[in-house]
Amino acid sequence: MHLARFERIKQNSRASTSGSGSNAEPHAKRLKQPTIQEMITDKHNLDLKVAEFLYATGVPLHIVRSPYFKEMCEEISRSYVPYSGPAYNALRTTLLEQVKARVSKACKPWEDHAREVTGFVLVSDGWTDAQHRPLINFLLTSPKGQKFLRAVDTSGETKDGKYIAAQLTAIMEEVGPEDVIAVIMDGASNNVSANQILMERFPWLFTLHCTAHSLDLACEKLGGFTYFKDHIAMGKKVIRVLTNHHFTSALFKTQSKLFLLKPGDTRFYSAYIAVRRLLLCKNAVQKTVVSTEWASWADKAEYKNKASTVSRIVLNASFWIALARFIILLRPIVRLLRLVDSNMPSMSKVYPECCEIEKHIQNVSLPADMNQEVADIFRDRWDKLHSPLHALGYLLEPQFQGAKLGAEVKADYRKALKKMLSSTEYTKALSEITKFSNKEGVFGDPDIMSLTDENHPDHIPTYQFWAEYGDEVPTLSKVAQKVTAMTSSAGACERNWSAYDFIHCKKRNKLTPERANDLVFVFSNLRLMKKFKDPEKFADWVSEIEPEQEEALLQEEGDEIELEEGEAAEELADDSDVESAVDSD
Repeated sequence: MHLARFERIKQNSRASTSGSGSNAEPHAKRLKQPTIQEMITDKHNLDLKVAEFLYATGVPLHIVRSPYFKEMCEEISRSYVPYSGPAYNALRTTLLEQVKARVSKACKPWEDHAREVTGFVLVSDGWTDAQHRPLINFLLTSPKGQKFLRAVDTSGETKDGKYIAAQLTAIMEEVGPEDVIAVIMDGASNNVSANQILMERFPWLFTLHCTAHSLDLACEKLGGFTYFKDHIAMGKKVIRVLTNHHFTSALFKTQSKLFLLKPGDTRFYSAYIAVRRLLLCKNAVQKTVVSTEWASWADKAEYKNKASTVSRIVLNASFWIALARFIILLRPIVRLLRLVDSNMPSMSKVYPECCEIEKHIQNVSLPADMNQEVADIFRDRWDKLHSPLHALGYLLEPQFQGAKLGAEVKADYRKALKKMLSSTEYTKALSEITKFSNKEGVFGDPDIMSLTDENHPDHIPTYQFWAEYGDEVPTLSKVAQKVTAMTSSAGACERNWSAYDFIHCKKRNKLTPERANDLVFVFSNLRLMKKFKDPEKFADWVSEIEPEQEEALLQEEGDEIELEEGEAAEELADDSDVESAVDSD
């Protein structure tokens, strides 16, 4: 191939230099076999040009690790003609349309796999873009990834239940209604109304509230207790003073290798993260405020009140005890929130984890009469969140095989089975459940059943377990593969908004909704395509180029908080000046 290419270039060179002696020498030099040193020099010059482009445009340097960057360079190097890049207008129009069509076609194997094995979960969420236009996005999810379908501009529309249901119906008709098992959105009243309409149109469809959103609301309500709320406000005051001033920030860093984190605005869960980090830095914070440098800074008139307030807060034992109680109370809720907010299947984990949370609440040491109020808040949130699918997922999770099921769980999983199966299949599935629960046949082999244990060296996802070992219970296996492969939250939508904001940012705020939609479609689904074809290679690459997410810095699972909770700890009841200063900066 390279010889033929050389001959074509040689012929073109002869034709172009036949009457021009002045140009003959450069062309002859170009056709000469390059030496190793010339090849090395040429490669270095090309690297310099690429580096100049990256530095001049401010493109992140890790872009060179992208497989698409490497494929582009390889394709250019194989070209038979000099290449100067695509035209600007072509990139905005025809090339974008062509790439979108290619990506859509390339995603078909992912769709076929989901249709055949697990089915789809349709998730949706609302957002406001850089030009303050209200958008609703729609994604299909499966254990193998999430496909972005589109974002709809709802400007001028009444976003009631009928409108949302019409949008979701249109999506389902495009995908194939029978392949969509469930729809997940947050618990807003218009979404609840849309769910009712959808279930009337599609009797087999499950509609669920987003578990992550519901758990975050539960955390927010629990944090709203006066006992917690006041101490969290004090904690935020401490964080502000130690991070907003250059001197105090530098002084704190001399005492701690960890940075203090500021709570975000979108989720109350971020307050848990910030308070937890503050507790981990307790010793460093106290050392900071008793240092001579702090005393010198605090003597300045403009900082005296702030410094005095912060010192009194962090040197008071009851402040740290209250924060510790808050973290201990919310720890299992946040652990479940992180689980369901990931891309991993989680439907089979929600019910048992919520049961454990209820037990945990009863055993947490809280001020008098708070335990029952806390339990009532969580139970109310669970009642709104709960779906028969949670009970069915719990039943089909091998880790809970043989667990004693209450009447409520049995009624719920039967209700879910009836919705998913015909009457004949339903009867057969019930007999197969008995075989699974009684550990008959392959389900009695402890080596096989342990494969779904997350600590097992050869761990496999639950839906794959049923695909591999469910031959003895074919009807139940088909249901189990669908249910245990399902997500239980619409977290994929929020991550998609991060991608949308990465593309339709302040510097590109004149993008039309249609073009931004196409760019996000290509951006998101190219990743889906790579992940489906080569998940291990994809994981190494995508961790470098995904839009940064604040919560990615907040994963320190395993760090424990050890504080003594002496009942004789001094209360802050008489520190009215401390509490009144919390809201002032």
